[in-house]
Amino acid sequence: MRKNEELVYPGKANTIEREILLNGQVPAENATTITRVGIALSRGATKLVFYSDDPSPYIELPDANWVVKIDLANASLVEGKYQANIILYDDADNAEGLVCQPFKIKVLNV
Repeated sequence: MRKNEELVYPGKANTIEREILLNGQVPAENATTITRVGIALSRGATKLVFYSDDPSPYIELPDANWVVKIDLANASLVEGKYQANIILYDDADNAEGLVCQPFKIKVLNV
């Protein structure tokens, strides 16, 4: 499941599945404590953040195996490479967000 670069095709359904790891380990014993997930994208001066409680794009809370599903097909992204980070929120320990492993996203208009 882990890849160095995820591909996104605007306007087309293509779901990214990422296992959440922090320093090589899942962040907590129980994924059900997570109340919100964000994905932060940066490309040069462009900085974008999307959240699981936004109407679009689609971002799921992690499942029992700490896998998050993200569909950026409806996000307003221009073609190019982005640095991405998944951010986890819970009400108890990480109300400000816990930034997890970085990965790359390549947006391709086809």
